[in-house]
Amino acid sequence: MGIERHPLASEAQAVVAEDGLVFLVSLDGDAYRVDLGRPDGTVVWPLFMRGPDPLLAVVSAEQRYLAEERGGGTVRGASYLDKARERLRRWEAANQP
Repeated sequence: MGIERHPLASEAQAVVAEDGLVFLVSLDGDAYRVDLGRPDGTVVWPLFMRGPDPLLAVVSAEQRYLAEERGGGTVRGASYLDKARERLRRWEAANQP
């Protein structure tokens, strides 16, 4: 399943969409980069987050956005990547058949 169709990525995008923003994901060397931008592709915060794969990069960006822009709503973890891994673990556990 591509990241654009993964439900967790859609949930992460919905968080910033409430503020008229999007996460723009691209390959950047050996990692994936997330810029915070507008729906037209204009970047407003370059290199907002990086991650080892596109899904973890976007969920890490979601966790950072929640912490820094909303002041809460994140899951436990020492870093944004740790928080993203925990969010993914919880999502997978809740969506087991």
